[in-house]
Amino acid sequence: MTRNSAWLSLLVAATIHFSSALPIPASAQTAQPVSFIAHKDFVSGVNPSSTTVGDFNNDGVQDLALTNYNCCNPLNCCNPVNNTVSVLLGNGDGTFQAARTFAVGINPTSVAVGTFNRDNNLDLVVANKGSNTVSVLLGNGDGTFQPAVNFPVGIAPVSVVVFDRTDTGTHDLAVANSGSNTVSVLWDQHDGTFLPAETYVVGLAPVFVTKVPNFTIGREDLVVANSGSNTVSRIVVGTGTREDIPVGTVPWSVSVDDFNHDGVPDLAVANSGDNTITVLVATLVPNCICYTYKPAQTLEAGITPRSVAAGDFNSDGKPDLAVANSGSTTVSVLLGNGDGTFQAKRDFAAGGEPWSVGVGDFNSDGKLDLAVANTAANTVSVLLGNGDGTFPAAPFYGVGSNPQSIAMGDFNSDGKRDLAVANAGSNTVSILLGNGDGTFQAAQAFAAGSGPVSVVARDFNGDGNLDLAVADYGSNNDSSNATVDTTVSVLLGNGDGTFQAARTFEAGSGPYALAVGDFNRDGKLDLAVADLGPSTQRAGTVSVLLGNGDGTFQVARTFAVGNTIWSVAVGDFNGDGKLDLAVPDGGANSVSVLLGNGDGTFQATQSFPVGTSPVYVAVGDFNGDRVQDLAVANYFDFTVSVLLGNGNGTFHAAGTFAVSSFPWSLAVDDFNGDGVQDLAAANLGSTTVSVLPGNGDGTFQAALNFGAGLGPVFVAVDDFNGDGKRDMAVANYYFPGTVSVLINNTATAPSTFTLTVSKAGTGSGTVTSGDGRITCGATCSASYTSGTVVTLTATPAFGSIFTGWSGCDAVSGTTCSVTMNGTRSVTASFTLQTFTLSVTKRGILGGTVTSSDGGINCGATCSASYTSGTVVTLRATPAFLSIFTDWSGCDAVSGSTCIVSMSGARSVTANFLP
Repeated sequence: MTRNSAWLSLLVAATIHFSSALPIPASAQTAQPVSFIAHKDFVSGVNPSSTTVGDFNNDGVQDLALTNYNCCNPLNCCNPVNNTVSVLLGNGDGTFQAARTFAVGINPTSVAVGTFNRDNNLDLVVANKGSNTVSVLLGNGDGTFQPAVNFPVGIAPVSVVVFDRTDTGTHDLAVANSGSNTVSVLWDQHDGTFLPAETYVVGLAPVFVTKVPNFTIGREDLVVANSGSNTVSRIVVGTGTREDIPVGTVPWSVSVDDFNHDGVPDLAVANSGDNTITVLVATLVPNCICYTYKPAQTLEAGITPRSVAAGDFNSDGKPDLAVANSGSTTVSVLLGNGDGTFQAKRDFAAGGEPWSVGVGDFNSDGKLDLAVANTAANTVSVLLGNGDGTFPAAPFYGVGSNPQSIAMGDFNSDGKRDLAVANAGSNTVSILLGNGDGTFQAAQAFAAGSGPVSVVARDFNGDGNLDLAVADYGSNNDSSNATVDTTVSVLLGNGDGTFQAARTFEAGSGPYALAVGDFNRDGKLDLAVADLGPSTQRAGTVSVLLGNGDGTFQVARTFAVGNTIWSVAVGDFNGDGKLDLAVPDGGANSVSVLLGNGDGTFQATQSFPVGTSPVYVAVGDFNGDRVQDLAVANYFDFTVSVLLGNGNGTFHAAGTFAVSSFPWSLAVDDFNGDGVQDLAAANLGSTTVSVLPGNGDGTFQAALNFGAGLGPVFVAVDDFNGDGKRDMAVANYYFPGTVSVLINNTATAPSTFTLTVSKAGTGSGTVTSGDGRITCGATCSASYTSGTVVTLTATPAFGSIFTGWSGCDAVSGTTCSVTMNGTRSVTASFTLQTFTLSVTKRGILGGTVTSSDGGINCGATCSASYTSGTVVTLRATPAFLSIFTDWSGCDAVSGSTCIVSMSGARSVTANFLP
């Protein structure tokens, strides 16, 4: 496999479409959903061509429906199979559940929403170009649909709209038939069925139909984009009255809104043939019951605009436009001025070949968002609106031609992270100095060798300045006529962001990737080079260049590893303190491991199977066992294989995880701050980077796809804006040659703190929290997120009293409030109650009563205080010539002895005679 041959097949399809090991993770923290400032992509079906918005499961959250054309392009089908409509249920936060598919007709091209059987559940109607039908799918109200019922229309229907022909609440259908130059109108029967179609002749090759209010007759007219005659037709249904209005070249889509606030609906037309938008401002003609349009305004769009939608994207009450540009992988936003004119477009990245754009509020924040069907990428991009007319987008920085690798470091010694980019097509390395806020200065270019494809940054001469080493593959970058190089260029850094002239060192044939390590343990950095060789004769070796510590390197030694070697990674896979190598063997669908001897040489390879055509290997600890594991990008599988290390240099498979199309490089880092390593994959074929959040056990969650540029070929990770979160820089291989910077805006996991309750004093009682998590008693501590206000209540036990709190923020009687802004300790004090024991004597001569503790000597002291629960023993002793007769008020009596338990104030009487 070669990159150019693989991409050549993608280019052919596009033409037919018209168009090193990380630290061991700490204990896991609370995982947050990964998010970057970029659009998010969700997998739909094959070749999504149309999208619409509705609440299909009645949960108050907007969902998406997309037609999956499943062919070469929505104009010319080459192999129709699996004809479906996908439904993605929204989660209400701007994300969507996995797509559910429902069968429709052949080559579905357009989808619309209505309620055709009046059960208040949204239904779907789909135009099927290949079967000359529309499919009606009645909704069940839970996000599922009944089997499609098909109704015949004209030839090659490509667009459908739901409208009301009589202004009576009917949901009629209008279908643009591109093969018969007609529009079919089907009358709603209110039970999910329709009358046979009526036919209206329009212009040539109609590709889009929509509705427009006609206030003069109280019903809705139809507007049709005629791609073959460069007009839009306005049709009065019933009479068949038709007006053709000239627009731009190959009109493809129409949006209706009142752009100048005069109460009359206007038109905006996307012209795919001349990359423009035509705005037609309507006026009502007096005494005519008809409309006319002012001279058309022409606005610049992106390349090959396919879809236009109106909405108020900057919340100023004026309609704006969003345009999906299939030829430039962008969405253009044109803000309206409220008078029928618009500001210049601003472009935002979407996925591969965006064909349709829908508008909705997908995260329920009151700001309009965009959903874009990407027909080449088999995804839908969701761009969450900021409410000011902008959408999350990764900034692009121009570099050289065909950027292919990124290295990071502080090249000008200012404490800010900079980028070095190897540009295979311009034989240079671009340096982008960082501003420390996530932005970068304009690139400076430094000459490298022929076809630089990989760059690493280290201090090779020990002067404290970062240097660069670059693998020079040669010209034509692995095409069939490539002239391969055999060198590695070293550019010594000056510490000010500039570099000395490159000095070259021989490696193997077609060096394609670099890794750095001290392979002979002499304290000097060495290089390992993956030798790819030309496509006609693969080298299948790794060259090792031992460093001299002064920026020069010894003669390379080569080690056989396999066949097609695209990358190399370094780690200590058997825990012996000697660096080892791992390389993906694209020819054998395996990854090869070379255990190091510690002297710059390596043992024979051991191979472990992975997916189809592996091209990149990365090292991490994915299950937290402190043993290094491998992740391998499988180019033709669209997957990543994870192999868990056994600690002895061998590996076992942990699983294969899907990413987007043609993953070319990987990065390992913790993107959501949970202490578990995640994966990022640059997907050469889909304009995205996939992030797979790790579970910490060697498995990964479903991929989250974030927009980059055209042909993402390399992803590097660092903190570019100093906020402690790991950001991504992505090299976009195809024209014009850019680097995308994706700033991580994952929510910071809330800190947790422990609240500990103690009890003090002679008494007893319980302390409980309002949320029930503390019942002390038994559970005297609990953890709370930062900022939580905890309310504690003290309840004394019987015989005790609550005497006070310590450590509270606020106290009200037995209640204590604590704000958890750190680890907190609170003490509740309880004291036993005291009760008075009183002794009375009866008799003339009497006697004495004494307590065993000496507190009562009655005689003189006939009362004393005791704490609750104390058991007091009294003894009666008669005076001379007196006799003790009995007690009253005791709990127990034994002769002259009385037992009293102090559960309250007590009185005891000792009786004597005489």
